[in-house]
Amino acid sequence: MMDVKDLLEMLQQTGFISFDGKDYYANEKGHLAKQTFFYVDGSKYYAKGDFTLAKNETITKWGKKYTFDENGRIAVEFLL
Repeated sequence: MMDVKDLLEMLQQTGFISFDGKDYYANEKGHLAKQTFFYVDGSKYYAKGDFTLAKNETITKWGKKYTFDENGRIAVEFLL
């Protein structure tokens, strides 16, 4: 169970954040990515509507399918 101290520390983080078995990404201003693609070190990622990173799954956005690996990096991108 997370206490207030843990929550405050998590909210001040940037970059990739792991919490309660799920992974998230916060930009340099500390804002969590949501429903957006973003790049880190040349790799493309996607944060879903619940803020979690797409991992080991395929999602469809804007007429394209995107498959993500176990690290959340886009592995395959193709038109429908």
